[in-house]
Amino acid sequence: MHMKSRMTLMLIAMCGQETGLVMAASPDTKPAVPVTEKPSTTQTGSSEFPGILWEGFRLNPELALSATRDDNIYSRPTGEVEDNVSTLAAALDIRSDWTRHELNFSLGGDFGRYQDQSSEDVDNYWVGTDGAFQLNEQAELFGGLMHTRDHEDRSVPGTPGPLLQKEPTQYEQDAAHLGLATSMDRFRLRFGGTYDQFDYENATAINGATIDNKDRDYWIGSVGMRLGYQLSPVYEAFVQYADERRRYETRINNETYNRDSDGYRAAVGLRFTPLNKRLAGEVFAGNMHQTFDYAGFNDIDKPYFGGVVRWKPSAPVKVTGFVDRVMEETTVRNL
Repeated sequence: MHMKSRMTLMLIAMCGQETGLVMAASPDTKPAVPVTEKPSTTQTGSSEFPGILWEGFRLNPELALSATRDDNIYSRPTGEVEDNVSTLAAALDIRSDWTRHELNFSLGGDFGRYQDQSSEDVDNYWVGTDGAFQLNEQAELFGGLMHTRDHEDRSVPGTPGPLLQKEPTQYEQDAAHLGLATSMDRFRLRFGGTYDQFDYENATAINGATIDNKDRDYWIGSVGMRLGYQLSPVYEAFVQYADERRRYETRINNETYNRDSDGYRAAVGLRFTPLNKRLAGEVFAGNMHQTFDYAGFNDIDKPYFGGVVRWKPSAPVKVTGFVDRVMEETTVRNL
């Protein structure tokens, strides 16, 4: 077990309104792969920023500068290293302001600089688009594309630490999704598929040798559906199922096998949307299963659960939190 603490001072600016200071404790770890939605608390001005109206779209630019004091940047149980981290984050969200159909664009980046340990500096960015085409009053097609460049935190299991590798591991992700949503009376149905491709860059070892990360490149394909029934204007019960296929481009380095697998996620849940819309979310529980092609790996069969809550206590404040259980492979033995 190791202990670490962070304190962050953040300055957020959104075009067209005043800036504000936010004090927050940063999370200890960062997921190995980006997530679509992260818990966050955003404080804006006295009223929500409506965006800049331009040619049928609303533009929402945002700029944030943060300074963090981290007393254990490598998440070590002993031999902790402290440092000050400055991060500049910029983003532009463009959303259509149409009465029918929807088209959105998003791009941005965050750039972290360490005062002493400059080898930990990172430059991340993303660019993406999504939208919806309304077929009729009850059905619509939806889809999206996203490209991301990100890095793994040093504390992620399977990632070489600073005693083995000079810099954090960088990777790129390409994601796509496409689906159909429809409703009839109290029933709501969503059906679709997702595809994610992960490409890890080679890294440099402390002795100058190249660390080959080709065996970590993989893709995930999934097809699923969700059927909901509206119990009342506030509550909706649902069942959902999705299969999953994971395929690695090459075998594990110095081994004769890879980590290809197939599985599924099945769950039942409840969605709640109170009439005042200040608090909304959903919870679900079920089963997750994964079968590996290599006979030497044990199949995984575990409870599957999660939930998301969105709270809006006042106009300028939004809080989102979520819990989700995921499976991620590693090259570390007996982890």
